[in-house]
Amino acid sequence: MPRPLVVGNGNLLVTLDSELCLRDFYWPYVGLHNHLSGNRARLGLWVDGRFSWLSSSDWNRRLLYLPNTLVTEAAAENAELGVTVTIRDCVLHREDVLLRRFLIRNHHNVTREVRFFLAHDFVIAESDIGDTAFYNPFLDSVVHYKRDVYFLIAGRSEGKGIYEYAVGIKGFGGAEGTWRDAEDGYLSMNAVAQGSVDSTISLKTALPAGGESVLRAWICAAGSLDAVSELHYAVENAGIDELVEETARYWSVWSEPGPEDITGLDSLPQPIPEVFRRSLLTIRTNIDNRGAIIAANDSDIMETARAHYSYMWPRDGALVAHALDRLGHEDLTRRSLNSAAERCPRTARSCCTSTARTARGAPRGTHGS
Repeated sequence: MPRPLVVGNGNLLVTLDSELCLRDFYWPYVGLHNHLSGNRARLGLWVDGRFSWLSSSDWNRRLLYLPNTLVTEAAAENAELGVTVTIRDCVLHREDVLLRRFLIRNHHNVTREVRFFLAHDFVIAESDIGDTAFYNPFLDSVVHYKRDVYFLIAGRSEGKGIYEYAVGIKGFGGAEGTWRDAEDGYLSMNAVAQGSVDSTISLKTALPAGGESVLRAWICAAGSLDAVSELHYAVENAGIDELVEETARYWSVWSEPGPEDITGLDSLPQPIPEVFRRSLLTIRTNIDNRGAIIAANDSDIMETARAHYSYMWPRDGALVAHALDRLGHEDLTRRSLNSAAERCPRTARSCCTSTARTARGAPRGTHGS
């Protein structure tokens, strides 16, 4: 995958590009549907009357993960604005929620008002026809939905919720979207729109002189308003910081060496152990919880062809499953082979035989679709 940062849990897969924009948002299956389809979900910052998107050229960005986890540790510094934003993104390992934590550091020795903007450009079920978005005052959240797909967007800063919001038309009738509305530091407070729509929310904080502030946001995915609301309340009650730490611990344990096949991995020189575990974690994000091992889920190919590569190739999937089997993740491989057997039993038997031969050193055959 060309995306530098990917996070997921087998139901929800989210990718970020090199400019810290969300670009792919798959739910409820890894590989189907992509509710961003390459559209940019931007982050922006207004301070001292000046605005800048974090994707702009005036930011220096560093894109990393917390070691051996599926929690990002990205940073963006803007010398002109005098701020650094450190971002931790992750998908909660046990629920379909994207958790986002933003730590903003002030390089100036004066208190400053900061407004942080999150713009979302969903195309639900890969179409912008018939989408709806609205601000729900009872949840203090913006909800995007169509049929049985609901995304709830919320945020908190200094114990307060959304500062301003805007919901509007995008990509139609000359309208670029509500993200343009953010660039003067204010939002229209328009509460609902239907059709081809996007939304933007802002969070406000008083940034201490030479100090820092933490802002938090989350996106819940579910099949109804009631279900997405329950997720929202659960996140609020548990706390973003605690959930991020819990998710980091989960993936750190999951990716630990265990079986005899990789005994001594941690004794090898760096970066071999780190790259090994990062590869294992990245592979996991591309495996659907129902068993499908997907080839690639970025949407870059959409720029050159009206296609994608979110396919399950049974033979390639079997090779991945064999490696996971040796690493002690039999639960994933069992689901993968059962899924292949249900859909194409003859191919599944062939894949298993071919994988065993390849593991013994036999040459691999040609790839067939």
